[in-house]
Amino acid sequence: VLSLGAGAAVTTNLGLVAATRTISGRAYDLANTNQGLGGLMMVCESSSGLAIGFTDTNGNFSVPVTAGQWSVGSDDQQATFYGYLRLDNETNAVDATAGNVSGISVGLPRCTALIYGSVKDEQNQPLAGIELNGNQNNGSGPYEGSAISDQNGNYTMGVIAGTWQASVDEDSSAHEN
Repeated sequence: VLSLGAGAAVTTNLGLVAATRTISGRAYDLANTNQGLGGLMMVCESSSGLAIGFTDTNGNFSVPVTAGQWSVGSDDQQATFYGYLRLDNETNAVDATAGNVSGISVGLPRCTALIYGSVKDEQNQPLAGIELNGNQNNGSGPYEGSAISDQNGNYTMGVIAGTWQASVDEDSSAHEN
């Protein structure tokens, strides 16, 4: 963790770890498995690292990782931009301890419904740039949505039919002000 004040410069060394394994698979439209999702950033997270890769035009991906337990998903905002929901972070757990892992399927549903509203402070003033999360079935569903409020505090979040909860992201700047 680095702290950087206005006008200040921080010099630090970053350590990179050589990947010894790969996680590969395919991202596709859940309603049409023949439709791969090209150009989607795939994010692999573990307790010790973060690795990213991108899907090709057919939705195929291969992400270099180290040995260990990883969760595989798509970039939050990019999936939303494409009109899809992302997988909950815990949905696609992968064990790359023994070697490479292949055949991972990441089927994403296209958004078919909307949650919309506005974000305001205690003086009823709009808050711009606030990140919101949508959780299916109060967090027990496999999908999540996201949105960012505009300059007037308005947001629109794509979802699918069902029970959803929308809330301000715990890491959003609203909690820092």
